[in-house]
Amino acid sequence: MGSYGIYHEQGSVASVLNTYNLIAGFDHAYGNIVAGLGEIYAEPNFADGELHEAAGSPAIDAGDWASAYANEPAPNGGRINLGTFGNTAAASQSIPIVAPAVSLTTNGTNVTATWGDVPAAAGYTLFYAPYPEASYIGSLEMGTATSLSVELWPGAAFYVAVKAYNATDISEYSNIESFQIPLASTP
Repeated sequence: MGSYGIYHEQGSVASVLNTYNLIAGFDHAYGNIVAGLGEIYAEPNFADGELHEAAGSPAIDAGDWASAYANEPAPNGGRINLGTFGNTAAASQSIPIVAPAVSLTTNGTNVTATWGDVPAAAGYTLFYAPYPEASYIGSLEMGTATSLSVELWPGAAFYVAVKAYNATDISEYSNIESFQIPLASTP
């Protein structure tokens, strides 16, 4: 039969509301019950014997979105931690997401923007604006890609920057780079 993180004895109660648990160290996560919203089956990664989450613990910022979190020290990810210290001054802090570093290369009318992979980032947004007046700022959702190559026209000129994001945080802008593709020469 094995051991279970959460086990529902058939017929013992009419229903079980099972949400936002971190389960580890059992042969099976559930017995006679379905995983609920926000369930995590992973090692909690405790920093000490007092059940404090270490950096990178899956319990950090993994609680119910509707739960209060204001008592957690900043940066707190805008979401309660799972476990004993959620919404307390003793809660483990979130790791703030940092901005990537961007570089640009041009080859004729082809422009390639590349940026470094940011730990804890779920994705990236590339921002662009006309150079030099920046009359508007456009954006492209890049998902997990860390580069973009585009074919543009002679005379095209833009500023480019990138922000990293995850479920609870958005970085500042990266360094802002610019490029200008030369106009085609006439014979």
